[in-house]
Amino acid sequence: MNFHLLIVDDEATMRKGLSSFIHWEAIDCTVSATACNGAEAIAMMQEYPVDIVITDIKMPEMDGLTLSRYIYENRPEIAVILLTGYAEFEYARSAIRYNVTQFLVKPTSKDEIVAAVKEAQQRIIVSKKQDTIARSELAFLKDQFLQELIYTPVVPEILRKLETYGLDLEHYCIAAFQLLGPPSHVNQLKELIIRQKVDSYCFRYNNLILSLYFHPALDSVVDNCAEIVRILDELYALPVSVGISRFHGGAESFQTAASEAIRTLSLNFYSDSSIAVFSGQNIQSGQSLPAETALSLYELETAMLNRDFTLAVSIVESLFMKLQSSFADASEVKAIGSQIYCLAFRVLAKAKLLLPPEDFPDQISRASDIFQLESVIRRLLSTVQDGLTSSDRRYSPHVRDAAAYIQAHLSESLSLEDIARHAHVNDSYLSRTFKKECGYSITEYITTLRIEKAKELLSDHHILTYEVSSRVGIQDPSYFSLLFKKHTGLSPKEYRNQFVP
Repeated sequence: MNFHLLIVDDEATMRKGLSSFIHWEAIDCTVSATACNGAEAIAMMQEYPVDIVITDIKMPEMDGLTLSRYIYENRPEIAVILLTGYAEFEYARSAIRYNVTQFLVKPTSKDEIVAAVKEAQQRIIVSKKQDTIARSELAFLKDQFLQELIYTPVVPEILRKLETYGLDLEHYCIAAFQLLGPPSHVNQLKELIIRQKVDSYCFRYNNLILSLYFHPALDSVVDNCAEIVRILDELYALPVSVGISRFHGGAESFQTAASEAIRTLSLNFYSDSSIAVFSGQNIQSGQSLPAETALSLYELETAMLNRDFTLAVSIVESLFMKLQSSFADASEVKAIGSQIYCLAFRVLAKAKLLLPPEDFPDQISRASDIFQLESVIRRLLSTVQDGLTSSDRRYSPHVRDAAAYIQAHLSESLSLEDIARHAHVNDSYLSRTFKKECGYSITEYITTLRIEKAKELLSDHHILTYEVSSRVGIQDPSYFSLLFKKHTGLSPKEYRNQFVP
């Protein structure tokens, strides 16, 4: 379930700060619109979907208190979070009769705002009658909780939520399912896992599906995973890799179990099996990577496979920045460097190419500091990029002209007729030739370029999402967000906050 936010404040910097510099997608929220006062906010509510309103109290034309009353009387399903200065706090509290969810005194922190929005989410769902709460909404709460559990320390509140959601972590393991194909099929993979589940619960973790198995026996877990792999291959021709953690007990081990499962995925490269099980022999426990680092390596391999080396470099920069700030042990950092080398070798091997005769493993082991090691990894990425680029096909003049025209006019409304006219051929001939030589249609090519350009623009936090949409030739921001998520598995803001340092 996705919650739509409306941010209301008469200060432009405050509106921009709240909408752009908080990772809303991490808690399943989207900023639908912003407004400078209550009157404009009411107009926005007629045009955009709104579930939660974050509003200042002091504004011209219509203040936050009047807006709260309007929402209470006309749109009671919308939750309101009121921002107020200390001097106005008692006045603001009079809005309690308008069912305001939370009062925050300025200046407030990002964490306080996020906590208030989470509380509003809970109230929106809980306020519905129990017999009408959809399964998807309950699943949303459990999925969000499990995603947070990978990073959140275990406190009494966590244990209470485990009981509330009926999740018994007394004895469990985690299986990580990696779809070796387009991320658009990840939800299809999740649905199949749910249908085939045996005393388990699965949730999406970026482009992976993590499944908790509450079995006392490993054999039953492996059998269930094997059946899922078989069905995907036979019915949908979708290859999938599975990594299974050891069995653990207690919520305190959840992060370790997730890390083991994700890390174990890499072992399938060295065997004919699609399923690998973690053990002390195949992955030394002293080298176990945190779940966040393991996921970064998975995303790095995906970026290289997609030939998105701008993204690949960004992931490496972010990873090394985190390693440096945490003063990670030198042997651990070099082990991560060796993992990246294995990923690079795997990417080139899949393209039936081999790494040039450079001694990268030796350079990694001999690196005297983290900066030298990062330099080695950057050269490694450049080598992979050169190897893949040199294998590219050569295209006919008409196709090259069409591609050049598309790239030069990407921010404009492109039509097949205009492109064909520039290439001096008729549109039907160009469409057939382009598909034959490139393996995909002109429309697919344009969409791919627009998504790649959007990734580049999203690296600048000063460019708003709707501005990125316009610059890549998509005038509808909502359609752009849907298209971006379909191709990357992430919303624009999820992509920005995850991959941009």
